[in-house]
Amino acid sequence: MFESTLQDLPWTAILLLIAIALLAYRNILTGVRLKTLKQAIDQHAIYSRTDAKGVIRDVNTNFEKVSGYNRDELIGQDHRMLNSGYHEGTFFDRMW
Repeated sequence: MFESTLQDLPWTAILLLIAIALLAYRNILTGVRLKTLKQAIDQHAIYSRTDAKGVIRDVNTNFEKVSGYNRDELIGQDHRMLNSGYHEGTFFDRMW
């Protein structure tokens, strides 16, 4: 059976292993940071994400609560479905 130690590897292979380990560690930290940031946003903000055409692709729980719709009802729609009818069309024309 083939047995090897770090001493048997060329220095370039050792550097490659170190680089892979550092990248994996960075990705783990980045994932943890992103998860923490998402949790903070979810707790304190109303959030929705759309694609370039304005189609809703993601919402957080606060957005669901405020809109009165659940995630499944919102995903794939655009924000026009949230129009209360209170404002006239010119209000939105001026806003955008």
